[in-house]
Amino acid sequence: MMKTYLVLYEAFSPSAANLESKIRMFTYWARPFQNAWLVKSTMTNEQVLNELRSVATIYDQILVITVNNEWMSINLS
Repeated sequence: MMKTYLVLYEAFSPSAANLESKIRMFTYWARPFQNAWLVKSTMTNEQVLNELRSVATIYDQILVITVNNEWMSINLS
């Protein structure tokens, strides 16, 4: 089953670019804010985190949250 995850991160160059590239490898993704991404995947949140961890440094911070179908936004496309 596909789930949507909110991915937030604080990363430093060059790992920020590596994280962005890794996130763009997901079939379904959106980037509503600079360091915030929404990804849709059949993976668990732990698996998503592990995928991102593979390109992160020990100084990077990554948070993966499962998003339910109840959310609102303004001026996001």
